[in-house]
Amino acid sequence: MDQNKRPGITNLFGERKLSAFFDPDESRELLTNIARSAQRGTREVAALMPACADELFASELRTQRDALDAFLGEALIQLGRYDEEYQNILVKSLRPSADAPRPVSSLASARIHRLIPAVIDMTRAIHRFSHAEPPATKLANDLLAFTETTLDRMRGYL
Repeated sequence: MDQNKRPGITNLFGERKLSAFFDPDESRELLTNIARSAQRGTREVAALMPACADELFASELRTQRDALDAFLGEALIQLGRYDEEYQNILVKSLRPSADAPRPVSSLASARIHRLIPAVIDMTRAIHRFSHAEPPATKLANDLLAFTETTLDRMRGYL
């Protein structure tokens, strides 16, 4: 929907204030962004796991993978309300890394380099699809908070 065609009112300065209008198309787009982000994160974590020899860090990676799988599942459930086509977003088979064990700080650094763009992308999606329905917006904000927390935790391994 064109931004200028959305219902709203203008204030004395001509600035548009949006009403409490929710756009199902924006919800679908936001949920698709969430699903893709969670799927990408799951792949990235799975690629690092074979190179991790430290049990504490491996546990952290498993926790991240499980949380990202939960975000992906919830996004797919919510997307199912719109179109069955979106139910077909599946985590494809992952090629595990054949790397020799790497230092934890190196693995954490690799994860951080992937998390920073994820935070930026999700923040942009939240702003871009500001008229998405509340369940989609909540899921996006929860994923963003999880990603920021994960980023902070990864910094602790450097």
